[in-house]
Amino acid sequence: MMLVNFRKLNPLVVPVSIYFLFLSGWWFANELLPVDLMHGGYAWIMRGISAAVIVLCILIYYSVKKKRVGKQDDDGDNGGQDE
Repeated sequence: MMLVNFRKLNPLVVPVSIYFLFLSGWWFANELLPVDLMHGGYAWIMRGISAAVIVLCILIYYSVKKKRVGKQDDDGDNGGQDE
């Protein structure tokens, strides 16, 4: 639902939704496999992916914020002419 309905609302929804899908798959695989995916080297892989997603989300957040601030400045500016 998040990927389909809310992606137009904010572009930050897409990577977060994909990350949640990945994380649920990781936990499901942890329950099914005899290998413990939450400890050891596998946990560091998951932590590295989580850190990469956090950095990606921060970059997207600030780029969207910068576009919105620039858009507000363009809308509010009347070319230096006061009426």
